[in-house]
Amino acid sequence: MISDLHAAARLPAVVRAISMRAESVGAEWVICAGDVGAGGAVDTLRCLGELDAACGRRLLYVPGNHDIWCSPGAPGDSWDQWKRLLTFPGNLERGNRALGAGLCAVGTGGWYDYSLAEPGPWTPADTERKSWGTARWRDADFARWGAPDAEVCQALGRLLAERLHAARAADLRPVVVTHVVPFAAAVQRRPEDALWSFCAAFLGSSRYGEGIVAAAAALAVFGHTHVRRHGTEAGVPYVCAPLGYSQEWTHVKHPAAEVDLAMAIVDVEAGPGEARP
Repeated sequence: MISDLHAAARLPAVVRAISMRAESVGAEWVICAGDVGAGGAVDTLRCLGELDAACGRRLLYVPGNHDIWCSPGAPGDSWDQWKRLLTFPGNLERGNRALGAGLCAVGTGGWYDYSLAEPGPWTPADTERKSWGTARWRDADFARWGAPDAEVCQALGRLLAERLHAARAADLRPVVVTHVVPFAAAVQRRPEDALWSFCAAFLGSSRYGEGIVAAAAALAVFGHTHVRRHGTEAGVPYVCAPLGYSQEWTHVKHPAAEVDLAMAIVDVEAGPGEARP
């Protein structure tokens, strides 16, 4: 599992390190939970193609918020970007993918509905503008859905619910992949950092988590926060394994070492019990 490669996905050393790490542990699948490339579907698809080829065509993926960004003044909207990303065979928004051993991968990049927001001196209007003081969430400039965030979140939530229903109908236990955070408990809270607290509104939706728990998922995988962590929510183990921006790395000059730190290797069983990262 890995996420949030961003422009580092263009680095041959990063692509090679991901494929070598997967090979070294005998990984059956490589899951990337969104934000590939520098932004927009064209760059993302190019990066996905290179990474998928390096990983032996076993890459599964859901779009991140950066992947549906639109260049200012360019025609089309984020739904157009979203549809382009469906051309990648491993995009889980095309449909569920059987993983073997009674499991299937179910996924959507998802969006946010402010349900993970924290109270603060900002107003609801500030949140809707994604701007407060010196803080500005960049989706305000590059994500163009033509609908309020809550509606987008709900639409992608319906897609997730349909796919979870299909998994149950096939008697398969889901490994659920989103880009956004589905659990409030998985959000790192920094009460001393007002700007970070303001941005919590844009991290995901607890409603996705409710569906994941109700489906008794074998594992939840997500990214978006750039904070590496794993835990358990209502019996469902979760993993967040972002690579992040290069300026956030511990090993700035050694991409392979950073990939080894970020990448989560998980052994998942279809039966009762926790996944083991």
